[in-house]
Amino acid sequence: SLEDFQLSEAPPGSISGQVVDQAGQPVPGVTIKATLQAGPLYTGNREFLGTTGPDGRYVINNVPAGDPAVPASYIVTVDQLPALFTNPAPAQQ
Repeated sequence: SLEDFQLSEAPPGSISGQVVDQAGQPVPGVTIKATLQAGPLYTGNREFLGTTGPDGRYVINNVPAGDPAVPASYIVTVDQLPALFTNPAPAQQ
C-alpha cells in the first residue's frame, strides 16, 4: 500500500573549532571548509566556509545537522592559510 509522507528540513547546526600552529599559538585568518558527506539524493549545499578570528577559533553556522537517526557527517579541512603564515617549530624543552 502507498502512504503519503512529507519530508521536512532538519534544523540547522554549527561546526566550531580552533586552529593552532605547531607551537600551540592561535592562527587567525585561516579559511576553514566543511564538506557535507551526503548521499546522491541530497540536493542542497555541500560546502560551508568559515574564517578563524584573532584567537584562532571559528564557527560555521547554519549547516545541516541531520537527525538522531541519521546524523550529518562532515570532513573539515583548511581551505586557505593567510598569505604570510609561517609555522614555527615548537619551543625546545
